[in-house]
Amino acid sequence: MKVLSLSLLAIAALGCSENRTPYGPDAGSAPAALECFPNLDGVLERSEMPALVDTAVSYLISEGTNIVQGSDELDLRSEFAGEQKISIQARRIGEQWFADSFPADGIVMPLSGAQDTFAILRSTDSTVRLLGIASELADHTLLIYESPIDIFRFPMEVGKRWENQSAVTGTLAAVPYNGTDTYEVAVEAMQAVSLPHLRFARAHKLRTRITSDSGAAGLVVTRQQISLLSECFGEITRIVSLDGDSADDFSRAAELWRFSL
Repeated sequence: MKVLSLSLLAIAALGCSENRTPYGPDAGSAPAALECFPNLDGVLERSEMPALVDTAVSYLISEGTNIVQGSDELDLRSEFAGEQKISIQARRIGEQWFADSFPADGIVMPLSGAQDTFAILRSTDSTVRLLGIASELADHTLLIYESPIDIFRFPMEVGKRWENQSAVTGTLAAVPYNGTDTYEVAVEAMQAVSLPHLRFARAHKLRTRITSDSGAAGLVVTRQQISLLSECFGEITRIVSLDGDSADDFSRAAELWRFSL
């Protein structure tokens, strides 16, 4: 299973404090829809990542990308081979074929640039939780967590860690599935990151390590994801490792997402 991230829940329209939004020299004026102003205090509050549904957010997405991590600033300004600008949009669960398996207030988000598999999420005052995963194709994949997985816990600041483990059952590619997933999440640092049109001086670096144990099938898959989260902008960068790559500063991304104007 692919780990998700909450990219489009995090573009906000919320009045905050003094405007310290780090617009770059090529970005032009601030986007008209953005009314939340980061205070860069090192604490990411729930109010600084409010849910926004049915609004498209653009990302530059590439696969099999070589990257350089480990420095004080992550430089992602260059164009990457094969990248595409893709609009990602969160939607209400509505009348999706899998809607009856989840609460009516569930939110559906694409898990990858292909947008053929979705995460089903639920937002609370202090968390964003993963309830399950479903395919766009009816009756192909439907996986439900026995205990919801906390993807985000607020407030978020450097040093905060948590772990969730849950049984997950259902069907995976039309085959019955019964396994256990473990999510280990850590807010590791404040990270500067440069994107093609914007530079963010203080983004929260969130690392999620996932272990998927298929149980009787005997297959254990590990992967990790780096998410860079900025107040009011939400997830500005996502870096997903290749399966089995446990290096902290892994150099090849199975998938790379960069926020785009």
